[in-house]
Amino acid sequence: MAAAAATLYEMLRPRSVYLVDYACFCTRTNCRVPFATFLEHAKLVTFVEGASIDERSVRFVTRLLERSGLGEETCLPPAHHYIPPYRNMEASRVEVELVIFSAIDDLLAKTSISPAAIDILVVNCSLFAPIPSFTDMIIHRREIDLLEIWRRKSGVLQCCSAALHTFLLTAESRRAADSDGAAGLVCRFN
Repeated sequence: MAAAAATLYEMLRPRSVYLVDYACFCTRTNCRVPFATFLEHAKLVTFVEGASIDERSVRFVTRLLERSGLGEETCLPPAHHYIPPYRNMEASRVEVELVIFSAIDDLLAKTSISPAAIDILVVNCSLFAPIPSFTDMIIHRREIDLLEIWRRKSGVLQCCSAALHTFLLTAESRRAADSDGAAGLVCRFN
């Protein structure tokens, strides 16, 4: 009886899911934007057709920068270093691909996990959701053969809690899967 109960418990207990490692994107130093540069660009750029930032707004942005926790080493994407900034789909896609694939490559190199070992992929993004989706781009570029695909569209989960919710979703997917492969989780915030 005790052996049967122990066997039943082993079969029905939830499987453990572990975070093996993580990677964050670290940009090059040439993308650094000191406050003075940011404010100079803000004065020169027209945000709405024909309207530029006024002195009152400059003072507000200055106070915001000083109190926000951002530092002089804060970086912006290359498209935002031009006057006027490149505000188009292609510039956004280039930025996203640089960020996502650099982080994925770093993670795969650190863990020595093959993309073929990943059978669950969960992708979360906050604002920019192109077609094809990030999930499709990752699957195509890294030749991942998935058992399960989760797509998180723009605005579904945002801010700090999004990573936690997405991690919990990934853990539940991993527990529910029949295989013992790896799960990939990509969170990107604008």
